[in-house]
Amino acid sequence: MNIVFLQVKSNDIRGIDFIVFEELPTTIVTGVVEGLQLEKWQQNLRVEFVTLSEPSRVERTVTLPLSHFFEVQGLPKGKYTTQLLFDLSEKTIYFRYN
Repeated sequence: MNIVFLQVKSNDIRGIDFIVFEELPTTIVTGVVEGLQLEKWQQNLRVEFVTLSEPSRVERTVTLPLSHFFEVQGLPKGKYTTQLLFDLSEKTIYFRYN
């Protein structure tokens, strides 16, 4: 854990509230999925978090809520890639192209 010390002088604290955050050993990710016809496909959408370390692995998968807002807590510290997954195969759905 990195500890950072700030030097606060008396003229710095007038009329200001300071909030101190402790560095957490885990990562919290929040986001919103946007797109066309999400309501139609929402029940088949998942958000997946994959580590960028070697070998990469799926760390967490969450279903997309009706609000399209997601929050993932407790991810181990690290770098991740995120992808939106669709549970149905193309054989299950009839696509019409114009």
